[in-house]
Amino acid sequence: MAVVDLEGEEQRVVSWAPKYKVSNMGRVLGSRGWVLQPLDRGNGYLSVNLFPTKDKSVMESIHVLVLTEFVSLRPDGNHGCHNDGDKNNNKLSNLRWDTVKANIGDQLKHGTFVRGEKNGNSILTEDLVREIRREHDPKAGRSSRILGRRYGVSADAIKLVVAKKSWRHVA
Repeated sequence: MAVVDLEGEEQRVVSWAPKYKVSNMGRVLGSRGWVLQPLDRGNGYLSVNLFPTKDKSVMESIHVLVLTEFVSLRPDGNHGCHNDGDKNNNKLSNLRWDTVKANIGDQLKHGTFVRGEKNGNSILTEDLVREIRREHDPKAGRSSRILGRRYGVSADAIKLVVAKKSWRHVA
């Protein structure tokens, strides 16, 4: 099956896996020129499995490949950021290297920042956080340790909730 070139598309060889090319349109091509099928590893970012050698495979995010081959190697402490907040839009014009702080700022602006109970690892909910803040009273026998056991989290997690160092967005 022949690959149709997109208007304005430029392809570059992947430096560490020269059998592959990546394009400024966010496509990755194999040694036969076919577009590789991207995979979502469960984090929302599209990735491809590349074989730099016969017996080694590397799963790499497409946005990282595009930035690495068209902009530069990843600067220390930087993330690959999507300007429009769409993790599937891996066109070079939509990507940049930037700081973690700037990336979080983008996520807040785009409404894609996952916090509180939207985080899949969260044990607490906003209602439970409010309840913990109301109930916490060490003098009455409701210490962080006791509340932590009741709600299935550590005493330190309770202390952070009560001090509003975590779950700050909950009134």
